[in-house]
Amino acid sequence: MVFLKNIYRHMPEPFKLPVDFFYGLIPNSIRYGKKYRRMKKFLNRSQWWSEDEHTAHQEMQVKSVLIHAYEHVPYYRRIFDQYGFNPYEFKRLEEMETLPLLDKDIIQENFADLLADNFPVQKTVQNTTGGTSGNQLKFYAEDNYNQVEKPFVELIWERAGYANNSRVAVLRNESFSDGKIFDYDWKQRSLILDNFHLTDANIKKTLEKLDRDRIDFIHTYPSAILSICDYIRRSGYRVKYRPKAILATSENIYPGQKEVIEGTLNCRLFTFYGHSERACIAGWCEHSDFYHIQSEYGYMELLDEEHNPISETGRMGEIVCTGFFNRAMPFIRYRTGDYSSYADRGSCTCGRNYRLLNDVKGRWLQEMLVCREGIKVSITALNMHSEIFDHVEKYQFYQDRPGECIFNIVKAENYSIEDETKIKGELLKKLGNSIDLIINYTDDIEKTERGKYKYLVQKLPL
Repeated sequence: MVFLKNIYRHMPEPFKLPVDFFYGLIPNSIRYGKKYRRMKKFLNRSQWWSEDEHTAHQEMQVKSVLIHAYEHVPYYRRIFDQYGFNPYEFKRLEEMETLPLLDKDIIQENFADLLADNFPVQKTVQNTTGGTSGNQLKFYAEDNYNQVEKPFVELIWERAGYANNSRVAVLRNESFSDGKIFDYDWKQRSLILDNFHLTDANIKKTLEKLDRDRIDFIHTYPSAILSICDYIRRSGYRVKYRPKAILATSENIYPGQKEVIEGTLNCRLFTFYGHSERACIAGWCEHSDFYHIQSEYGYMELLDEEHNPISETGRMGEIVCTGFFNRAMPFIRYRTGDYSSYADRGSCTCGRNYRLLNDVKGRWLQEMLVCREGIKVSITALNMHSEIFDHVEKYQFYQDRPGECIFNIVKAENYSIEDETKIKGELLKKLGNSIDLIINYTDDIEKTERGKYKYLVQKLPL
């Protein structure tokens, strides 16, 4: 497989197109192999488990993760011994409360000791978080996205009618520099739309393309699809078909926005909660807007400000989670920085027995940069999962003039002019000539009154 990937990588671009096309025709069940098929079969069965079956499965999975961490991860071996915690005797989920929390600072300070000694680098991928705090987290994960993560996402989307042969348009973080505003990804059988040049003229062309192709689903940021809805309402444009659903992810959805999107596009808005760290996932269902916590994926807790567990409904707490599918660098009781509350009902009318969450207040807000011509671009779309910030301690976008943005950087050790070139190059790949980007070096990044770093300081009225 590695040999074939290397051949493909060195092919001339014109030869890649037919390869991509035929690869895209391969069903996921064949493309992603036995582990994918096994996970799909398991989830189709487990989603209808009783509450007791969910609990028993979580206790078994948590114990397995704890034993693996003690035997193969130096950091956890040290912590468990320090706290007198015996993973081999673990029986009930409540016993997790005796363990300390894990956060981004701890991970960065103990990075080498958090790597499992029985996972070779070839079986891992290096991931990064989006860096909403202005300090990007780097970590390792098992190379199992298509076999594990994808089945969970598909399971949730299937509740909105999604299938492997569904036509999907992706309006998230793509920017085209040659004047075009859409393209096809033949490997994923998706229509890719430009999220960075949403002028009225481009939105009209985009809508005409969606009408012609009669796209089933639009996978997007809430802020991006709201820009399109705003154009439709202002211009009176009539969408000539009805999508099956809008799959809006990665940003908070605020009160009233769901009604605007559904009322304008005459279809269901649908979302799920997940994160790069792959420690928990939860999604809406076909009958309600409560998040169903997928207990097969990880163990989720809600904690108050004193880190005590919350059990009552309606009380906001931080989402803390323990993932089941990353043994290369396990995250146990990981603080996500996201907040929610348990829903005030025992079960959903769909018949599934997952625990339910109300709306999630995530790290990714609907913050916008104002570009030339008044175009607004979601800051989420500038989320960089790459190594360009390896030599940066902190960073922050700052804007007080339309069409211009200052990118403040606190240098880390080994920072050089090459880092500046890479950072500016990657950001301008997305922003293009829609905004002037000014790199500014500073000794520190200003915090909010609550002592947190903001990813964007926006001084312009939106």
